[in-house]
Amino acid sequence: DSSGYATVGIGHLLHRSAVTISDISHFENYRGLDGKAKPHAFAQADALALLASDVGWVQRDILAYIKPRLGPHHFDALADLVFNCGPAPLTADVGQLYNAQDFAGAGEALLQWDHSAGAVVPGLLRRREAEQQLILHGTY
Repeated sequence: DSSGYATVGIGHLLHRSAVTISDISHFENYRGLDGKAKPHAFAQADALALLASDVGWVQRDILAYIKPRLGPHHFDALADLVFNCGPAPLTADVGQLYNAQDFAGAGEALLQWDHSAGAVVPGLLRRREAEQQLILHGTY
C-alpha cells in the first residue's frame, strides 16, 4: 500500500512491513482462510472471502466505539475509514465528534486521516473527501 505495508486482495493487511518472499509463496499456493483448501493461486473469490472476514472486525470496532445509532450512510463512511485506518480515528477526534452527534465536525475531522509517512497522499485525501460527502449528504 502507500505506506509500504504488505496487503493482498481488497486492502487486506498482511503486516506492517514490505511484502516478503514468504508472502508471495503463500499467495501463489494459497489454501484459503482456514488453510484446508487445495493449494491454488490467490483469486478474486479469495479476495472477497478475506474482505468478508475483515468486515467483521470493522463492524465490531464501530459498534464498540460509536454510541449513537447510525444510518446506513454514516455507518458506511465509518466502515471505509476504519477498514483503511484501523480503529484509531474512532478513539480520537472522529469518534468523539460522532458520539457528540456533531456529524459536520466529524466529517471535517476525518480529513486529517489522509497522511502516510507524514505526507498527504492524494488518493487518501480523495477517499476521505468521499467519506465526508457520505457523512454530510448521504452521497455514494
